Amino acid sequence: MHKLKRDDWKRSTVITLVISSRNCIQVACILLKQSAEKLIRANPDFFSRFTLVIATNLCERELLELDSLLSKRNIPLLVCRSYGFIGYMRIVIKEHTVIESHPDSAHEDLRLDHPFPRLVEYCNSLDLESMDQKEHSHTPWIVIVYKYLQKWKESHDGNAPKNYKEKLLFKEFIKQGIRSNKEGFPLDEENFDEAVKSVNTALVPSSMPSVVRKLFEDPCCSNLDAESSSFWILVRAVKEFVDNEGKDLLPLRGTIPDMTADSTRYIQLQHVYHGQADDDVAVVTEKVRKIEQSIAKDNCISDHDIKLFCKNAAFLRIFRSRSLAEEYNNKTANLQEIDELLIKTEDIHYLLSVHAISNIATPAVRDVFDKEFSPHTLRKTLQMNMGTLHNLKRQKHINLEDWKLLFDNRKSSPLNSAHFDLRLMVLLLRNIASFDIVNSLPEPTNKSKDADLSRIHYYRNLIAHNHGRMSNEDLVQSVKDLMEVAKRLRSMPMNSSSVEKQLWIDQFDSPDKLTQAVKGTRKPRYVIVLLSILYPIRKCQFPSV
Repeated sequence: MHKLKRDDWKRSTVITLVISSRNCIQVACILLKQSAEKLIRANPDFFSRFTLVIATNLCERELLELDSLLSKRNIPLLVCRSYGFIGYMRIVIKEHTVIESHPDSAHEDLRLDHPFPRLVEYCNSLDLESMDQKEHSHTPWIVIVYKYLQKWKESHDGNAPKNYKEKLLFKEFIKQGIRSNKEGFPLDEENFDEAVKSVNTALVPSSMPSVVRKLFEDPCCSNLDAESSSFWILVRAVKEFVDNEGKDLLPLRGTIPDMTADSTRYIQLQHVYHGQADDDVAVVTEKVRKIEQSIAKDNCISDHDIKLFCKNAAFLRIFRSRSLAEEYNNKTANLQEIDELLIKTEDIHYLLSVHAISNIATPAVRDVFDKEFSPHTLRKTLQMNMGTLHNLKRQKHINLEDWKLLFDNRKSSPLNSAHFDLRLMVLLLRNIASFDIVNSLPEPTNKSKDADLSRIHYYRNLIAHNHGRMSNEDLVQSVKDLMEVAKRLRSMPMNSSSVEKQLWIDQFDSPDKLTQAVKGTRKPRYVIVLLSILYPIRKCQFPSV
């Protein structure tokens, strides 16, 4: 949804045609030539048919009305706004539940630390010692780890390997089970190699994920009614399973990884895990039906959905976001959280120091530079000092871009300080104008022009190369010094915008007071704007709010 202007009708028509032609599935695309505000107020039921609404560049009033409308229907709202090359996307949804979250990395649910009866019975039915070589080398590694784990527990007071050292010893213990040939050399048994490699993951304790435990503690799980979604009914049923039959464990996932094994025993092992998983699903299904009856819902959840939920019970996720009305209201906005994420004291001090270099100290140096090097004679002065500048280039104090800038004869316009950055101006003042600019910080009592230029040079290098390593005290002191230096060096009047900005800063005795002024801004969405006006830094990245 976009707030259309008259010039946008043609563009919107073209976009509609492109979407219709590019979509690989059968989708009907309709263009409504109606403003968002009128549509929201005249036909609010229009939005009920959608599963997602995307709003671009709508004003605050329209967004608040649309958010209020969609939140009642639990329809996600994606707010998009762009400012040239800068933009943001904000999703607003009351509650979004995910069953198949597809985590990037998840341990197999093998339960070797809590073996279920079917697994114990199957593993005990296999005797590694009585097997021939073919059977021995094609026994699933899960069986091997289980059997050696039981032997380990017998000699370790019933405890499984816990730390890194114990797991190394356990791996060596498994390797002793590899058979040898007549010459005494170990045979090539890939299943034992797989068992050794899988020790660390196979012995990860079976436990309840913290995310799932929080779902069990959620009021939506405890207080079910006829309006409760299927997700929360299933969560409640799984919770009852965990508290009773599961003994603080989720339903078994019922899958095993690929491994070196003969087809017969691999399929048998699969049936072991599938059978236990089906038993757990049956228990959960019974609990679901009882809950449905208690809240007057008749079999609204299919058996397939229950099975899918149990299989993914460890990966459940829920996403909730605050409404736009809560965020835009000063009384309900998370101002403290914004303070912590966006306007940390050390960040503001750093921004102040960079601002002092860019917008206060640099103009002062330009004043000195233009007074020392007249723009009308600057090119001639540079030509006269070609030898000195060549030496600086060989020493890599002047790079190729600097050289092109200094000696670009194709330009006929006068060359002045506006073409140079602070580093290059200080370099020329030091080596051509013979200012005594040193790399260290001068004594506080030295107020000469050489000393003030040295202070700017020192703080510029310190701030540029030590971001994150300077203390707040050093940053605050740098701002104080740079402000005082700029007042002494500046001889030309500032333009109106610079004067206004400087007066705003000068009304505070110290950067600490300016920090409090920034933190005292009560409109959260104005903080970034305020900082961007005061501190125009190209590579500064602000946290998202």
